[in-house]
Amino acid sequence: YIVRNISSPYLTVYFNSLDLVLFFLFIAAFWKSKRIPFSTNKVVDKLWISLFLLLFAQSFYTQYPLISWFWSVRLFLGVSWIWYIFRLRVFVINLKFVIAGLLLGMVGQFIITLTQFVTQKNIGLPLVIEPVLSPNLSGVAKVDLLNNVLVRGYGTFPHPNILAFVSIISILAIYAKSLSKKYVFLLFSIILLGSGMIDHYIITSVQAYVAILMVLPYIFYGQYLRLGFMSRRFMLIILHSLVALSFSKWAIFTLIFMDIFYLTFSRPSKLFHVEQFKNIKFLFSKIFINTISLMGGLTLIFLPYQQIWSTASKRVLYIQDSISMISKNLWFGVGLGQYVANLSSSREFWQYEPVHNVFLLVLSEIGVLGLALLLAILLICYYSFIHGHKNQR
Repeated sequence: YIVRNISSPYLTVYFNSLDLVLFFLFIAAFWKSKRIPFSTNKVVDKLWISLFLLLFAQSFYTQYPLISWFWSVRLFLGVSWIWYIFRLRVFVINLKFVIAGLLLGMVGQFIITLTQFVTQKNIGLPLVIEPVLSPNLSGVAKVDLLNNVLVRGYGTFPHPNILAFVSIISILAIYAKSLSKKYVFLLFSIILLGSGMIDHYIITSVQAYVAILMVLPYIFYGQYLRLGFMSRRFMLIILHSLVALSFSKWAIFTLIFMDIFYLTFSRPSKLFHVEQFKNIKFLFSKIFINTISLMGGLTLIFLPYQQIWSTASKRVLYIQDSISMISKNLWFGVGLGQYVANLSSSREFWQYEPVHNVFLLVLSEIGVLGLALLLAILLICYYSFIHGHKNQR
């Protein structure tokens, strides 16, 4: 699609390789179970069916029907994958291999990101994998660090904030083994809610979306990875470094909160089951995590706070746009993926992006009826999890 004579990958519908992964996962789960998703008589399944009918119906009245159809298919495939995982525990044994692949991929991301930051340009991967980077290009995310304008770390992600978010979710997958289910669920919810309030990438980026879909069933039902002591520390260094290289302010704050949460609520493990040494390993972990948390805190000192306030003022404009759009399409929304296409034309090109608030974005695109269905599903699932958790105690 060409929107207002502007041809851009950000406004073009194309199937990402991760969308194909979701499709093949869906086919594998369907073939294994011989069951159609949301085929039970439970209230949640009926609500999901109602929501998807509403979303696919948007294709008949939105400005760009194919975009709505594309995003509806992506959402259907992702939610269906979670549905199969939660009901077919046979898939659970494979989740740890999925997370192992995610962590291995983040090691590759670190190598690419570090090279980008040192050279201040892309390393030459194909354009569909790695964006073109340069301090002189407009639209590239930069940071003014000690009077030097530097390109932030991208890796192969479309934006540094997405790199930071996937790194945060990956750290949570490592921390999950040392936290109770209740605390993991609480931390996961806080991360999503906090990220959703100040950014839109957790639902508009297929990379962040797929990372959530991989980690969510893993932290609840998966058999956790048994990382060795040094492997665990190595991965934590890599992932913390990726957050630092992204220069994402919210991610650094979130990371410090996560580390404090982990240090407060994690459970010490025995070392060789010898009583006098049972806390040595845990104590060393605390020292290690405290050290990297302190480094994260020191990083905040060097962040350009004038730039932060400037960014915040620009996001106020996005919020005003979303409120205007919501008032005009209150009940049914403008359609999934249609937010940017419905923005006014009196702005610079780089300002054509979704509002940096997931809740306003969802309300803009699916309306009050769609949001009501979604909130009802989330509240019922949350209550069911808490109620089930209490029954297991």
